[in-house]
Amino acid sequence: MTSITRTITLILAILIGVSIHESAHALAAYWLGDDSAKQEGRISLNPIKHISMMTVIFGIFAVIMPGAMIIPFKPVMISRERLSDPRWGMAITSMAGPLSNVLLGFFAAGIGRLVVIYYSGFSTLDAFGQQLIIGIQFFSQIQFFLFIFNMLPIPPLDGHWVLGALVPAIDRLFDSFRYGMTGFIILMLLLYPIRHIMNLFYMPLMTMINSIMGIGVQ
Repeated sequence: MTSITRTITLILAILIGVSIHESAHALAAYWLGDDSAKQEGRISLNPIKHISMMTVIFGIFAVIMPGAMIIPFKPVMISRERLSDPRWGMAITSMAGPLSNVLLGFFAAGIGRLVVIYYSGFSTLDAFGQQLIIGIQFFSQIQFFLFIFNMLPIPPLDGHWVLGALVPAIDRLFDSFRYGMTGFIILMLLLYPIRHIMNLFYMPLMTMINSIMGIGVQ
């Protein structure tokens, strides 16, 4: 895959993945009694609804320095008090986003399998077919990485709400820095170990995706 194709696929994967991710948060909150996000129009697959000025600024830096920047998207505002079960409601709404990325990742890999089956009828694989298969593979990979990243138990990531529901004492500790820029600064400081953690999942993820698509490691 050329660098330009890879960059375009990455941008599309993130925009589509995040739009579905944030919509899933808002939809889960709505089902559990809080329509705040719905009123703000966050149940939408339109990426613009989920982008802030910080997203644009950090996104530009991320393109210039791949892997050295975290892109913050507009958070879905949920009122814990309006949920039918404030404690577990936050955990459920938080997990809805990452789980939507898992479903999208499997869906993309399934589409990739159909493409591979289609091209298996040809004696040779042309350049477009090869790039298409690798692009779908990369798209699927990004969705699973979005799941893993967002499930890390670090504020403001989704995983910290799940851990907080399981351990109320930790939830009270998170209260002191889950809002504002504090959590984001902590994430930036932990970027190197986070990247190392993500790399540990690379080969298992690729093995799973390639198995679903019916191809070898690219």
